[in-house]
Amino acid sequence: MKRILHIWVLVLLAAAVWPLSGDATDNCGNLPSPTVLAWNGLLPTPRMGVSTWYAQGSAPTEAYVKTQADGLVSTGLLAAGYNFVVVDDGWPAASRDGGGNLVANATRFPDGMAATVTYVHADGEKFGIYSSPYSTTCAGYLGSYQHESADATQFATWGADFLDYDGCNVDAGYSSCYSTAGPQIWQLMAQDIRAGSRPMIIQVGTTPSPWANLWLWAKPVGQNEYRFDQQDINGLWANFDGAIDIAAGLSGYSAVGYWANADMLMNGTGSGPLTGTFTATQQQTQFGMDSLWSSPLIFGTDVTAMSSGLLAMYKNPEVIAVDQDALGLIAKRTSQTSCGSATCEVWTKMLWDGNYALGLLNRASTTQTVTANLSAYSNPDVRDLFARSDLGHMTSYSVSLPAYGMALVLVTPNGGTAMQNVVMQNMGIR
Repeated sequence: MKRILHIWVLVLLAAAVWPLSGDATDNCGNLPSPTVLAWNGLLPTPRMGVSTWYAQGSAPTEAYVKTQADGLVSTGLLAAGYNFVVVDDGWPAASRDGGGNLVANATRFPDGMAATVTYVHADGEKFGIYSSPYSTTCAGYLGSYQHESADATQFATWGADFLDYDGCNVDAGYSSCYSTAGPQIWQLMAQDIRAGSRPMIIQVGTTPSPWANLWLWAKPVGQNEYRFDQQDINGLWANFDGAIDIAAGLSGYSAVGYWANADMLMNGTGSGPLTGTFTATQQQTQFGMDSLWSSPLIFGTDVTAMSSGLLAMYKNPEVIAVDQDALGLIAKRTSQTSCGSATCEVWTKMLWDGNYALGLLNRASTTQTVTANLSAYSNPDVRDLFARSDLGHMTSYSVSLPAYGMALVLVTPNGGTAMQNVVMQNMGIR
């Protein structure tokens, strides 16, 4: 509780004010008083699934959503744990119906959103939808400003399981309170959802200054996830690389039911906002690092277009187990050395069973050898999780990694609980 109060003091002292636009009708009086909301009991492990965003951008279609729902089944991804289908920005019609409710674009969702949700559920999957606390979404479509309760009810009526609540275009109606009460904008929707009949996961997305460091305030206002990468990856390695250093400062800001989202997996190409494509090496590195960070594993593009090799990588149960570990921690960067034009790093994540997942990462543009000192683990057993093969006992592990490559290993200490406690203290994990 002291930590939460300390966080609130820090964010309430923020001085920067974001330029406001949109509806000027004051909505500050509708915001709830600051309250620490208890965990809603949802999302004990990070989400896994697929989104429409990087394939279709702000023009998602019912047909594509159904293709992805069926694709998760036919590819075996659903059986591997990928069970969310999320309709991202751009789904609403240009105006609300006569009752003030959001409706789906009739051209792109001819059967309507309720039927689309039913189709996804029939495949044994969960459905996610997108909105914004402001008059318009990031792509300029209708948001939930001053319709929060009605929209929470509508999403629940349709059967939504997840809400991506993203905020780019702050309304002028928050001009008198945004700099001091920004988090309550998300608290308002969280409370309206909880007041309804259907449990629903909620994620806070983009949020302008002074609230851009979402991890400082998202949990107390009832969010289950927060986006920490500051910008969409868009298929650009530089954007993902920038998220690495942010993640290094997030220790303590991940827990069961509260996850740090590093954006979507760059699993292919699409007609959405992608401006680049990850190589196979970069795809593996992103998958491994996201798992170390306990990030949601959400495909950004068509799951039916992946090669058999790529599917096999994303279905690797040993890597998925690192992401879905019941302890829910974010890995700590426990080593960082200069190599080539960048750094080589070791990331350490304690797991529920007392073992450790270690990521050896080469951020340089040339091949580098990265070494992890394992002496603190008392001659541990080491297993290569990507290759799913045992490497034996060792006190040091070195591996040659291609540009932007990583190795992911499971380290099992010898010496039992006492040794595990020593390791945690030495590595700064406890």
